[in-house]
Amino acid sequence: MPSAPAGLPSLSHEIQAKMEDAKSHYERLGAQDVYAHACDVLRAAVRGKLLLPSSNGADPFSLRLAELILYHSFENDTYLPSPALTSGFGRVFPVHTALKRLDSMEGDRSEDYVRLLRDRSIDPADLIVALYARIADMMTVHEKTTRQAASIRMPGVFAMHESWDQVKTAWADPMLRVYCPIADWGAQTVAYRDMRDNAIRYLYPEEFGKTVAEMQKWMPALARTNDILQTTLALMSRRLNLRVLVANHYSEVSQAFPELDDRTVAVSLKPFKGIGGLLNKSIKKGVPIEKVHDWTGFTVITDTEERMYDVVTFLHDAGIRAAASEAGITDLCILPPVDYARNPKPVTHYRSVHIDTVSRDPRMVPLEAIVRTKRMHEEADEGTAGHDIYKLSPLRNGERKSFLQRLGEITSSF
Repeated sequence: MPSAPAGLPSLSHEIQAKMEDAKSHYERLGAQDVYAHACDVLRAAVRGKLLLPSSNGADPFSLRLAELILYHSFENDTYLPSPALTSGFGRVFPVHTALKRLDSMEGDRSEDYVRLLRDRSIDPADLIVALYARIADMMTVHEKTTRQAASIRMPGVFAMHESWDQVKTAWADPMLRVYCPIADWGAQTVAYRDMRDNAIRYLYPEEFGKTVAEMQKWMPALARTNDILQTTLALMSRRLNLRVLVANHYSEVSQAFPELDDRTVAVSLKPFKGIGGLLNKSIKKGVPIEKVHDWTGFTVITDTEERMYDVVTFLHDAGIRAAASEAGITDLCILPPVDYARNPKPVTHYRSVHIDTVSRDPRMVPLEAIVRTKRMHEEADEGTAGHDIYKLSPLRNGERKSFLQRLGEITSSF
């Protein structure tokens, strides 16, 4: 069996064989740097849980995704090794090429993305394979091998842009507005954060570099605040006699909804907003990084509004402060709850209750607690109240539901 490059030891033998074929093909073209880039994109796909590694044989979806990633740098099919490709490659490659050209265009191409995602003539598996290949590629745009591959000038390979700066400038917008939401829909948090950080890195290069350099000094305070977060939830469980069902990702919390009752709540953890998220909000709000209010936090979801306000009262009046005190933090201000449940946000009609903290103690970073009912969460998650960067995304009129339906279709077919 061929050996996988470093960092890819657990890929199936079928995918490793495809990699050997691709390596030979790129060597014949004199484009070894492009092959090295393709291997980095494969690593990103595994890291981002877009492609699931397996030593027991590849599932058809993973095999097709790996194959597209290996040859995603080609701009047309003239130089592809057609005899070695699977039968479905001829369908998925044009879809991927269409997405890549949209990513590289200037100006607003929102309607084109929406039209492509809604196109029922495209096989669901082809669409998801193409989207995942684009996401994995965008996770790696800051890496050395990508820059080297982008400098190659030969027919049919990596010729989309004239300069590396053009790559960064063109891709920043679709990374944030299109591919970050798609990764979030699939609970691919690593992919989401890598793309968001890349986009913010290229939109605000000086600020991003400074933030990365300063972030180390905040890590102990972040760790302590996350301990306070966990203690707060434990206190809430004991003092209110609640069973707390915890989800480590926003999209997974709905699995607990059938269990919600007068003694059970669900909690979605948000242990760190991430460098890109902090910097983006810092710039938009015009405040220093350390003043961004939701470095870390959690969302509590209840069955009724009565239970919601019981939780709000506990967290604001006692819970967060008691947990902070246990960690040695006494200089803490719990801001008055912002009640969007009774006073929904205009336009989106977003409903929840927000509780923010302000600490003058450098050993703690800002923490935000959000409390809402199941119905409010569903409206915020999938309805017109969707928030954060997705208000700026063209994918907000049912594209999520359609995407998840398609994902379900291909999952059940393999």
